Amino acid sequence: MINLILTDKSLYCSQWDYQNEKPVLFSFIKVDFHSSLSSIRNDYDKVQNNLRTALLQIDDLKNIRGTAANIAIDFSLTEKDSIAIGDMSEREEIEQFLLWTIRTRWGKQIDHLSYSFLLDKSQVFYFSFSKLILSTLTTILNEIGFLHISYQPIETLFLNRLNADGVLFSDKKGAFLFCDTKWGLLSCKISIAKDELKVSNIIGDRDKLIQLINGDQFTVLLADGIKTKNLAFKNWEIIEPVQFQNVITESVSLTMDISQRIYNAIDSAILKYDSKNRVNYFLNPFINIVDLDSSDTKKRTSDTTKKINNIENRAVSDSSRKDPVQKLGVLLLLILITGLIVIKNSESEKWIENLKNRYINNESISETMNTDVHYSDSTKIDDTIAEERNQSYTILNSVLQTFNSLDIKNIIYINSTDNIYRAVILGDTLIKELSMLGQVDSLRKSGDSLFKADIKLYMQSSESKLYFHSINDVLSILYEKYSTVNHRILESIKSDKFIYDPLILSFSYPDSQLDILNVISHLGKNILIRKIEYKNPDKTLEKYTMTFYLSVLESELN
Repeated sequence: MINLILTDKSLYCSQWDYQNEKPVLFSFIKVDFHSSLSSIRNDYDKVQNNLRTALLQIDDLKNIRGTAANIAIDFSLTEKDSIAIGDMSEREEIEQFLLWTIRTRWGKQIDHLSYSFLLDKSQVFYFSFSKLILSTLTTILNEIGFLHISYQPIETLFLNRLNADGVLFSDKKGAFLFCDTKWGLLSCKISIAKDELKVSNIIGDRDKLIQLINGDQFTVLLADGIKTKNLAFKNWEIIEPVQFQNVITESVSLTMDISQRIYNAIDSAILKYDSKNRVNYFLNPFINIVDLDSSDTKKRTSDTTKKINNIENRAVSDSSRKDPVQKLGVLLLLILITGLIVIKNSESEKWIENLKNRYINNESISETMNTDVHYSDSTKIDDTIAEERNQSYTILNSVLQTFNSLDIKNIIYINSTDNIYRAVILGDTLIKELSMLGQVDSLRKSGDSLFKADIKLYMQSSESKLYFHSINDVLSILYEKYSTVNHRILESIKSDKFIYDPLILSFSYPDSQLDILNVISHLGKNILIRKIEYKNPDKTLEKYTMTFYLSVLESELN
């Protein structure tokens, strides 16, 4: 689960989940805004820029797909004209924005965080805040792939999980009862007067609440340290809250994906567990949690990138320690290059050209790769777009040929963009299998049988297809077919003739790499591939990722 706490000046993000029926808190991150939201609340662009910049610095959000979030809004962001006044017929619409969690859960931990209720004639309380900020936040979260956002208070999540009817909180000398029922949100204050329980400050339908409290079975979850004997009715079944097993984020790498982070957090909990580490989430959810600044966030780099850099560093160091066999290989390579120069200047140049066409342009190669792309006989298109299409096709084909030519277990890393192709391959098949893609600029070998190559790709021609796909079409196709896809839509880029919508698609195991590539190859004529990146850092195919950087042309091509 993710909790996003939005205040006037900062964005807080906590990530937690259940382990063995116990809630475990994994991380807590704070990112400060460039400008306070209350000062720019009427400027949509500035609000959007502040929120997007902050959210993109939180690595947790980059690794989670389809996860519900509880979003708490600072009351200082509310606007008088946006306060909702109505009756229970508006319950579904109003409850979507009801963030009752703020007062009880985070009021003491964050400055100026509270709740804003107005009482109308029908005794219904509604929470109010700036709809501009919420709609902007929702849009941005969708753009970065955070698709399923819930504005449900965290209390209702615990109620649903434990099948409780209400939650009881400390409230000075008494207690505060919160219930999420089929009649709506009901609550009241419970206190003791002359040794008798007294119900007051009722929110919602009074008769329904009294009926609920006096029913034969009423299960209550205790959120705070309340004296149950004094503040519980005789017919109530009391459930003690499950406390959080606290995990300090210093021992958790925030660059890991969520599943790996959970495993590490469990190991950390086993090693560090003692009675002092056991905290009550309801009283203080963020005890001993390291509060990371934005400066620390910026310094974090991905583990995968570090591994690739280590591969490169090892390759450089190993290249200086050539054994006799390697020296002999270099000598043979020099002889081969000399021979090619002689051939190029001879009458055999046509033979080389035919050989190149055989491996690069032959239709039989495409058939063996199962990458049939249906082309059209449409009218001639603009030269600039034709060049971009050819480049897009070249990038896709280079990755397709790699997966078709090599054993997938031997492919550690691929980065294909523009006409530059980089790969890290396990084994000695790199030279003979990938040299057909283009001119090999550099080739290095490390001590653990890893080859790293930089190749300047041969440009390949592609004709236009007949059909188009919008961004929604693309997402619909991919989300229907794959369970591990994630996407981000960036701000549009305008050229002299077209508007490009940058779209980033990310896939992770267990989907098939070749199947994904073939689906991408059949997207519409307005979909241009700018870059493809594949990472298999642990060489097991259990944590690989494949990312596509696309441009979607909005205007129709002629």
